[in-house]
This record gives sequence, C-alpha cells and structure tokens, in this order.
Amino acid sequence: MVWQSRPLFISSTFSDMQAERDHLRWHVFPALEERIKAKRRHLEWVDLRLGVPTAGESQAEARELQVLKVCLAEVNRCRPFLIVLLGDRYGWVPSAERIAAAAAEEGFGADVSGRSVTDLEIRFGVLAHPEEEPRSFFYFREPLPYRDMPLEVAALYADSEDSSLGAYDRVRKLAELKQEIERALPQRVRRYAAGWDRQRQSVNDLETWGRQVLEDIWSDLEATSAASEVEALVSWQEAERVALDDYIEDRTRGFVGRNALLAHLQGLAESPIRDEAPWALVLTGAAGTGKSAIFGELYRRLRRSTTFVLAHAAGASPRSPSVEDMLRRWIEELAASLGTDPGLAENAAPEIIESTFQSLLGRIAAERRVVVLIDALDQFEATTRARELGLIP
Repeated sequence: MVWQSRPLFISSTFSDMQAERDHLRWHVFPALEERIKAKRRHLEWVDLRLGVPTAGESQAEARELQVLKVCLAEVNRCRPFLIVLLGDRYGWVPSAERIAAAAAEEGFGADVSGRSVTDLEIRFGVLAHPEEEPRSFFYFREPLPYRDMPLEVAALYADSEDSSLGAYDRVRKLAELKQEIERALPQRVRRYAAGWDRQRQSVNDLETWGRQVLEDIWSDLEATSAASEVEALVSWQEAERVALDDYIEDRTRGFVGRNALLAHLQGLAESPIRDEAPWALVLTGAAGTGKSAIFGELYRRLRRSTTFVLAHAAGASPRSPSVEDMLRRWIEELAASLGTDPGLAENAAPEIIESTFQSLLGRIAAERRVVVLIDALDQFEATTRARELGLIP
C-alpha cells in the first residue's frame, strides 16, 4: 500500500481558542502522527487561523478575508475529518458579499448571510452532509471564570461579556448553533473544562482534554484505515520492499536543499558510457548529516526516469543487514523485469546466489541503464562478503 495523507481540518474562533490550538499542534498531533505512521499515512492538519490571534483584531480580520477564499475548499478536501472547537464566542462575521462569494464558489447554496466563518465551516463541512458517515468531533468548552477577569479580557473569551454592538445577537446565534449540532450529532459532542491562569491571563490545564482528542481522532482514523486495508499474505521479499519504502518515506519527508550534490549524483548515474569514466561513488559523512535522506531522494529521482534501480538500506529492517537476503530480493526483481524464472533453490549456496545475481544483472544492463543504491554500508552483517561487496561485478 502506498503512503497517503490524511488531512484534518481545525475549525475554531480566533484568540479565545489559541491555547487549545497550540496544545493540538505541540502535543496531540505529534502523538497522532506517530500512531498513524504504522498505517502508512501522514497526518496533514489544516489550521487556517495559525498565527492569526497573535496579531491585532483588525489584522486578524484582514487575514481571514484572505483565507476565506480557500477556506471552504480546504474544508471540502478534509471532510469528513473536522475538529471543531467552540467556547463562548460566535466568531467573526465577514461582509455578506464576501461570505456569499466564498460559498457560491464551492457550490454551497445555503443562506450564509450574517454567519460567522466558524459557523460556515461547520455547516459546509458537516451539517450540510447528513448522509455522510460522521468523522468530525465537536469540543464545547465550559465557561471560564469570567467574573475573575478584567472586563476587556473577559470580552475576548465570551460574547456575553462584550458590551459592543451586536454582542447579544452573537450570543443567540452561538447558542442556536450548538443546539443544532447536538441535535444532529449528539454522539460527536464533547464538553470539557479548562483551567485559567490568572497570572498569565490565559487558558491552561488542557492535558485531559488533549488525551480525549487524541483517542477520539485515532479511533476514527484507525476505523477508516482498517476499512481500506485488504489483508493479504505477502512474501518476505515484498515485506522487505515495503520496509525500504517506509525507510525512504521517513528519511525524505520534508527534504529540501542539497541540489548541487543531488545533481552531481544523478548526473553520474545517468551519464553516457565512456572508457575510463567513473562508474561508482561513495558518499561519506558523520552520523546525522543526511546521507540517508540523499539516498532516498536520489532513489525517487531515478525511479522517475528509465533507469532500473536496485536499492537497499542495511538499516531498514531486521533482515536488511543480510547480504544474501538483499541479493535474493534483487534477483526476484531482476527476473520479474526480464520475464524469466531465476530457478534459484531455497537452499542455494552463496556462490550460486551471487552468480545468478551477476548473470541477471548483466542481461538487464545490456538493455537499459542499471543503478545500484546501497545505504548504511556499516550496518551490514560483519562478514568479509559484506565488507568487500565483491558481489557487484
């Protein structure tokens, strides 16, 4: 199974939910990413309000006007996986023209006039699709100790504490929205209590809530992964290929730079055949300098060309330090490409394995360029055969 991304949309209001979004970002999502790796998936969490609350309110609104253009498209891409955080604020309400244009662009024909961006995300992403199996969760925060806060701070966390024009209408709309959510998806609503740091004037004590979010989302991700997986018995060679793919995926995720070095390596791998031309290169460096990342990126680039690539990472799996297992897997890949049966017995002697490999390698090299990529030479088994690598003619 190839690696896939699982996008997850976070919907919330501005600064009143900053602590929760930070907790998701720094604690919940890293733990979730570690779990989901075992399913050969990447977690792609989408928070279009990232960084907004650190700006002033006017700057936040200007940013929201920009992201509104892509907001519903991202909700649609992530659906049905949405995390909705609601406290005691209804959220910012854009101009009727702006929000109507965004809704129309995504074909959302409901009446959106006077609704907040958060309300729009919830309706478009969840409530407008009752036929879809629910995979979203709604987290309603219990009221904070507003009477213990300065008035201007309390107004940032609750519309009921805001004396500005339209606050009462926002309180009403928020109550109606929460009631509608609870009627439609009662099993998907969670209520939680957060702490309040009087010295820092901020929300805290979110660990219990974070653990609940982690288990909620993981249960749904695990269910969808199980539904899409087809159990099958695979050979050890296929298992090794999967391990190599996982190794490369892990080492190259987020890879940037090293363009000159990669261009040199790829140029050598694809260079014309000439007498006395170099045919091999050894890349050395201290641990942690990125050699495996370069190995993985070069592998990906060569696989996109007509080059036949034999790749191996001696640290990718428990079997990977074995030279014999590497050769047997390569023999299978070479024979499959040539459309032949290698005729290699299960108990074949090492010399027979090597000669079979060299014969098949010679045959395919007569037809197309072959590149052998090996990572982590120091992790091969401690044998003369492994150290000298005389198996490659």
